[in-house]
Amino acid sequence: MDILISMRRLCLLTALATGLVFGQSLARPVSGDVLDIVAQSRQRGTPSPWPGFQMGAIPVAIYDGESTFLCGHPTAVDGFRRLAGAPDIQVRAARHDALRANTAILLNGVWTGSFIATDLDARPADDWIRLIVHECFHAYQNGQDEPWPMANEVALLQYPFDDREALALRRMELRALREALAASNRDEQTRAVSSFVRARAARTDLVPAAAMQYERDLERYEGIAEYVGLAAVGGPPQPPPPGGFPAEQLRWRCYFTGPAMAQLLDQLDPPWKETFNPRDGRALDLLLAELCPGPEPGQAMTIDPVLLAAAQREVDELVDARRRTKREYTATPGWTVSLIARDGEPIWPQGFDPLNLRSLGSGEVLHTRWLQAGNGDLDLELLDHAGLTVGTGENPMFDGISRIVVAGLPGRPDVERHAGTVRIVAGELLTLACRGTLTIDPKAELITIRLAGD
Repeated sequence: MDILISMRRLCLLTALATGLVFGQSLARPVSGDVLDIVAQSRQRGTPSPWPGFQMGAIPVAIYDGESTFLCGHPTAVDGFRRLAGAPDIQVRAARHDALRANTAILLNGVWTGSFIATDLDARPADDWIRLIVHECFHAYQNGQDEPWPMANEVALLQYPFDDREALALRRMELRALREALAASNRDEQTRAVSSFVRARAARTDLVPAAAMQYERDLERYEGIAEYVGLAAVGGPPQPPPPGGFPAEQLRWRCYFTGPAMAQLLDQLDPPWKETFNPRDGRALDLLLAELCPGPEPGQAMTIDPVLLAAAQREVDELVDARRRTKREYTATPGWTVSLIARDGEPIWPQGFDPLNLRSLGSGEVLHTRWLQAGNGDLDLELLDHAGLTVGTGENPMFDGISRIVVAGLPGRPDVERHAGTVRIVAGELLTLACRGTLTIDPKAELITIRLAGD
């Protein structure tokens, strides 16, 4: 289908193709036009504060609710057509299937920043510019001959969010980082960074190694991308909430701590980026520790009693909220399917959305969007519906699952038995095939399956 392009949009496309910016820098996009934002992002993201990253070298795919525009991609992508007078731009009607979120995608073998900008006018232009540069930096990270290591999201499930001392130390870290960023002289800044290093070292002793590695990997991968995005708009890290990030929001906390540490390294050791190797395992906080040493070995860290008391209250609220979440989920009106694994034959996760799950403690995880799981007795997929898994070991997913509960199905699932196999389908929400003992209780709207082999 042919696509009509307005003269203003064509001018913007030409500006993008030639590396120029049409018109003046705008506080907000005119007419909600995504091309203004892409052009401004390329302009303001250049030069980059990160060695080797060139904003103009990263392709950008952006969907505005009507068309998908592909800027600067070196190959001809199926379904797109190039525009006369703007050879650097490809366009197609509707959203390209690869564009699902604001992220970095591999498109025709080239890492590309992808963006859904149907709500362009809902946020200031600087927010979009920061986001576009951030995700394009991810494309740069992923496109290296040896890509930057990413955080293992599953390790987050092992984080002790209900540990009051670890939570209080997190609050002390944030306070020290804020003081370091606001310091008026080098001595004041050095003292604040040393306080941060001491608090981080003390918390490291309380947190499982895999969970601490997750946090450091995220501060490096996401935090430096945020640092580069913030540099494009000349801003400091996004301020944390007044009382600190909620206990379970460790991931979003890294979007503050990562760029904050990078900006402090700029001030304390300006050449740090020239020798930084994202693959050698050195975390940003450990680089700061080399510049501003923390405690001597064996030196105890005194936790602020006010913060410790506040952390205890928050932990109590968290435990109550987890219990309430489980109670409300299992009581959701509708049918429930309960799967119980054989002793010694746990169910294994095969696919899940790490950004849409919540630990409920005691090995229980609530998956709110997607789950695939199975073993020799079971194949299961749950999509766009919540499901509860119960783990068998320290890692509630990768040490195996003993039970899966799917509650709140809107109608009685279809059940078929054939040649020893039970098949259950609940619309497009749940599909499973298994071998086991099946019990159906229509009055309780409950299907229970105890898995069993041949």
